[in-house]
Amino acid sequence: MKSHFQPKFLTLICLGALGTPAQPDSIPPRLEISTLANLDIGGIPPADLSTDDTPIELADAEIGGTLRLRQDMQVQALFVHQDGAAAFDQAFATWKAPAATLAFGKQALPLGLFAGRLIHDPLLQADLETIAPSILVGKEIGFAKMLMALASEPRDSDSGETKRSTATVGALDLEWPERANLRLSGKLATRLRILDLGAEWRIGDFLVDLEGFAANGAWARARWAALAGLTWRCTETFGVSVRFDARRTPSPGDWNRSIAVGATQRFAEIAYLGAEWLQDLEKDGILTLRLGLEAPLGIP
Repeated sequence: MKSHFQPKFLTLICLGALGTPAQPDSIPPRLEISTLANLDIGGIPPADLSTDDTPIELADAEIGGTLRLRQDMQVQALFVHQDGAAAFDQAFATWKAPAATLAFGKQALPLGLFAGRLIHDPLLQADLETIAPSILVGKEIGFAKMLMALASEPRDSDSGETKRSTATVGALDLEWPERANLRLSGKLATRLRILDLGAEWRIGDFLVDLEGFAANGAWARARWAALAGLTWRCTETFGVSVRFDARRTPSPGDWNRSIAVGATQRFAEIAYLGAEWLQDLEKDGILTLRLGLEAPLGIP
């Protein structure tokens, strides 16, 4: 789930608590927080479940925070609990200048798009997601944005020891507001090369997600993967999604495929509840409930 939930810190807060908005150069520091919890219910086919013995467990949880020091400077941190362990997943600072944006620290790098319409992470996220100590530089030119990062990643050596290697990640984002997003991204690292193309189109009340990547090198865990998703925004606060994805590992004939359907409802724009049925075509299905709360806090 790491970096799957991208908090959109909302500004739905009492104006009386914040007072009159200040000028950009005099905005006081402000802390914004968000939380997330995923509950897995099931894990075996529904026909085998009984109301007296329904397995329920906390799949993962996270709390994120953004401390806005100035209009052009902020610090972000993300604390996660996953697979029975808790740790700081990300902690980095961002500085926006007229010429470019600079971010440094442990952060998620712009490799892949894998839009999270549904609760579970798509299969290809395991190969694309890169969270590592890094320096990221971004430059906007019209509707295009160029991103380049230099990261230090841990790797298991042939001797079994964990060593660090340098990786370069680059991306080109094209965005047409309220219409489409496109990202072409790639990664060069020791014994690993990845090229990914992801796109999102908005057609009326529907959103279409398409993505695919190809990889090679001795450290490539998958040769290629693809994702196709469709979301119907029934109302401003309710949406229904379906997603299919497939992944081929280096082993001949070793495929992973899954299909998922789900729905998400938002309440008062700061809280949401989602449910998803995920069916791995080689494993059992899992019903997941997602409970989340986004709560901005202002600190004058």
